[in-house]
Amino acid sequence: MNYLLGNYINDTQKVRSDGKGKHTTTSSTMFYIESTDSYIIDTPGFKTINTNRELNEEILFSKILELSNKCKFTDCKHENEPGCAVNKAIEDGVISKDLYERYLLIKEKNERYEKFLKKKNKKKNLKH
Repeated sequence: MNYLLGNYINDTQKVRSDGKGKHTTTSSTMFYIESTDSYIIDTPGFKTINTNRELNEEILFSKILELSNKCKFTDCKHENEPGCAVNKAIEDGVISKDLYERYLLIKEKNERYEKFLKKKNKKKNLKH
C-alpha cells in the first residue's frame, strides 16, 4: 500500500529473501488516489487483487508501453528480442530493472488469469 500510494501509510514487516513477508493489516482502510480519481481499500486477509489488464498496464506501466511502440518488432515480448526499446531503456537507466520485473510479473499473472477465464467459460459452454 505504501508503494502504491507513494508515501508512508502503514507499518510494514521485513520482507524475507524469497520476496515474501507477513501481512500486517488489522483493519480495513480506504485511500483516495488523486492521480487516477479512484479508491483502494487495504483489507486484512487479502494477499492479491486483480484489476483489468488495461488498468494495470495503463497506470502502472505507461513508460514501458510508450517504449514498446519503439521496438523493432510489433510482437516484442521485451525479453531477449533484438531491437527491444524496453531492454535498451533498462540498460540506459531510463526505467529501473525493478519496474520491468514488476511489469513481467503482472503480465504473467494477467495471462494466467485470462487462461483460467477461457477454461472456465469453455466448461460453462459445454454444460449448455
